[in-house]
Amino acid sequence: FLAYDHTHTMERAVDTTSKLGFMLRDLHYEFASRFVDELPIQDKRIGERNAHFKNYSLFGRIYLVLLIIIKEAIATETTATAGPSSVTIEAILSRKAIYDRLRPFRKEISALKLTSSARTCLEKFKMTIKHAVFTT
Repeated sequence: FLAYDHTHTMERAVDTTSKLGFMLRDLHYEFASRFVDELPIQDKRIGERNAHFKNYSLFGRIYLVLLIIIKEAIATETTATAGPSSVTIEAILSRKAIYDRLRPFRKEISALKLTSSARTCLEKFKMTIKHAVFTT
């Protein structure tokens, strides 16, 4: 577990590890980290020791935009009902409408690709939770 009190130090760590093909994870937002892991799989530019990894890392533009989308889904659900439910937030993130409305990655990552990645990520996330419950 890494704690970062000094942003500039962490940014250098992320930059260094990204160039080597590693990504630091944000443990506070596990779903966001997993979501962003799904996108490089579909990105043809990404390979080992590739500078593009930084875009997907903890301080990367793609990660930060995905985090905003997730928070927007939670905010939308919170205002519509008494509180956010995971089922409704999953429904929001696994449908194309939120990505069409926010248009986060114009001409870069399509809404369909984001929807597909979110669904795949949610399925894998649920499987991990199931395995964790059965092994404990």
